Amino acid sequence: MFDFYDFSDDVFTGLQIRLEEASDDSEFAGQWFRRAIYPSTELSRNEANVLANQQSPVTPVWWDN
Repeated sequence: MFDFYDFSDDVFTGLQIRLEEASDDSEFAGQWFRRAIYPSTELSRNEANVLANQQSPVTPVWWDN
């Protein structure tokens, strides 16, 4: 079912790409989020680390390169 993303229906029963809230022209339409966005409190408490490491939520991670 999700051959393009290499997910197995046997393991991820009922897994679906998230629905777009506004429309299909959103910045990340049809893409899987792989990263969490830093909370605003982290930016105010640890700004240097956040700015050095934050990336797009769809940027591949170590297991997805």
